[in-house]
Amino acid sequence: GPLPNNNTYLKNGGMGFFTFGGQNIFMTTLESNLNQYGLLTGEFSPAGYAIGGGGFSLVNGRYIFGGHGYGLGYPNLQASGPEIEVSSGGGAFLFGYVIFNQSRWLIFPTVGFGGMGMSMDIKNQGSQDLQFGDDAILAGTTREYTFGTPTLEGNLSIKRLISRANGIEEGGFALGVDVGYVLGLSRGNWEEDISEQRVGNLREGFLEGFYVRLSIGGGGFAR
Repeated sequence: GPLPNNNTYLKNGGMGFFTFGGQNIFMTTLESNLNQYGLLTGEFSPAGYAIGGGGFSLVNGRYIFGGHGYGLGYPNLQASGPEIEVSSGGGAFLFGYVIFNQSRWLIFPTVGFGGMGMSMDIKNQGSQDLQFGDDAILAGTTREYTFGTPTLEGNLSIKRLISRANGIEEGGFALGVDVGYVLGLSRGNWEEDISEQRVGNLREGFLEGFYVRLSIGGGGFAR
């Protein structure tokens, strides 16, 4: 529809943010693969935290072009048995359309295309060798495994510019919240990090999950 004929909408400009929040993005077969080889003594909770940054440009009060990147952390999976640390990171280019633009509030859904990778360290603290798929984890050693995939994201963003108008331009502090879903576009499995050899005898999986992130930053716009 037409843009509002008043001074409360934001027309052309952009915002940049630091982001943090919670997420449950994980590889679907992670827990079952660890359980299969007796490496997981409890349940795996995919809940973790996300820290990152991003930004976007607003064109003609309606169109969003931007991107974000993030690192994801998870609590260590267990205190007994082998120590298992999982982390991941990713990013995406975002394209959106503003559905609400008034009183320095912006609400817009976006679609994102990008990539994401996961890393898992298994530290064998015992005196017996362990097995993960067809890969041996010798006593007293740590093995690192990785997995990567292109991703598709769906996201809803709510942003608020906190400023005072200065003629036809305004800028200042900005806050926001993002709720999104990430889906890995390829199935696959873990690779041993140094050799980059695929680990056999494991169930294939894909990345999937949700996130909620708060954002703090700033922006500047022409009205």
